Amino acid sequence: MMPEWMKDVKSEDLGSDALRDMADAIGLEATLRLVATYSGMVIYVPKMETVGRVVRDREICRAYDGTNARQLARRYGVSESWVRRVANARRRGSGKARKGESGEG
Repeated sequence: MMPEWMKDVKSEDLGSDALRDMADAIGLEATLRLVATYSGMVIYVPKMETVGRVVRDREICRAYDGTNARQLARRYGVSESWVRRVANARRRGSGKARKGESGEG
């Protein structure tokens, strides 16, 4: 919960270019909620491709039937071996193709 006086904050009051850029991207109110929630903490924001990779690999696993590695590799822009690796890792329950690997593409 933000104090009442915070309603008077404008993006130019934020003090840093990064916060002003964030306010431009997601809005001032959302930026202030982030500040209120995570004040003083260092937060890592992953690249969009990293977030998308999780979804891509989940979709590969969902669609993989043991015979369609080539089609899935073409659809998702990865190698056939990556398709099999992701599917096998998910089947084993690890959720990751190999510890430390971030995936292709």
